[in-house]
Amino acid sequence: MKQTILLLVAFLGLVGFSKAQNSQWLNYNPSNSGISSDYVTSLAIEDPGTIWIGTGNGGLVKFDGTTWVIYNTSNSGLLSNWVYAITIDETCTKWVGTWNGGLAKFSGSNWTIFNTSNSELPSNIVYSIATNGNGTMWIGTSGGLAKFDGTNWTVFNTSNSDLPSNFITAITVFGGESMWIGTHNGGLAKFDGTNWTIFDTSNSGLPDNSVWTISSDINGSLWIGTSGGLSKLDGTNWTTYNNSNSGLPDNYVLTIDSDEDGSKWIGTYEGGVVKFDGNNWTSYNALNSGLPENYILSISIDENSTKWIATYGGGLAVFNENGIPLAVNENLLSENFGLVFPNPASDNINFELPLGMNISSFEILNIQGTIVKSQRISNNQNSVDVSNLPGGMYIIRIHTDHGLVVKKLIKR
Repeated sequence: MKQTILLLVAFLGLVGFSKAQNSQWLNYNPSNSGISSDYVTSLAIEDPGTIWIGTGNGGLVKFDGTTWVIYNTSNSGLLSNWVYAITIDETCTKWVGTWNGGLAKFSGSNWTIFNTSNSELPSNIVYSIATNGNGTMWIGTSGGLAKFDGTNWTVFNTSNSDLPSNFITAITVFGGESMWIGTHNGGLAKFDGTNWTIFDTSNSGLPDNSVWTISSDINGSLWIGTSGGLSKLDGTNWTTYNNSNSGLPDNYVLTIDSDEDGSKWIGTYEGGVVKFDGNNWTSYNALNSGLPENYILSISIDENSTKWIATYGGGLAVFNENGIPLAVNENLLSENFGLVFPNPASDNINFELPLGMNISSFEILNIQGTIVKSQRISNNQNSVDVSNLPGGMYIIRIHTDHGLVVKKLIKR
């Protein structure tokens, strides 16, 4: 028996095709995928090939390249659907910071919630989370900084330490065991476990006292994103980049990640994404690329150098200059597997696959690499309505229990 899907396609004019099946850009939003919100706030990559996505009022989403799983207040231990921070520790446990829902710990099967009622967490608004790799978690909240070793809590705030602000926006481990802490209106703090060193606009090259992101690179430099531009600290020297002296498109820098070549990928409030290789700036925005929105809250780069970009209002964008590879856990089958007919087509098309091959879902991509249709297939389903799609050429990716089948469709 052969499995057939009838696709009803609208008849419109033919347009040219310019991108291969592994297009540079993909965009996921609630209308074309299983993601729960257009407002993506945070990202964390779990090897191999799984990304965890925090959303605004859509809960926590897990995506393995094929399957979307949503965790929210209705079906999990989460106490809030607003997820601000995600960190994965050395045991692959997920730590999730929320707005007014405290801190959630998820083992993959069990949830543990820490909040101001059942722990020493200083606030239920958690903006940032980091681990030093030895089982200790550092949690940045709107009420101070917390250290948690699995049993004991230690809280640092402006009253009991030299922390310059209780509003903790970013945390990273850098230079051995030192914690670098970004604050809102308090600048940057370094804490080595005993001593505090504060960097602000009055005593350093920091361009603004609101620090939104901190990232270290392979050369031993620290990169700090602020409301006033981007700063690089190489140990003693500060270099500041802004929209007046560089190709930075917006001074409000919200996220930074580095690729395998050492280039920095920088997300901004209104200027989209910019790549900086140390000499040249390359800007990607909603006008000149496949980026759906210029408000960028998080960027994570995976082992394939694919950039996962959290946009606030445009969903999740995915970008790779060399073409987006297949999901790492999915096998690409020969294009000789199965048939798409008639092709070219004017209205209906059929997918016909070999005996014993079952389809779980499919995606249709336009020539910009955007997924325009994504749907799961039930056992008794034999037709899908895509009559709202314009005519032209498409790539159809069919997910089966044997792997991925990729076909081109010409619509006349």
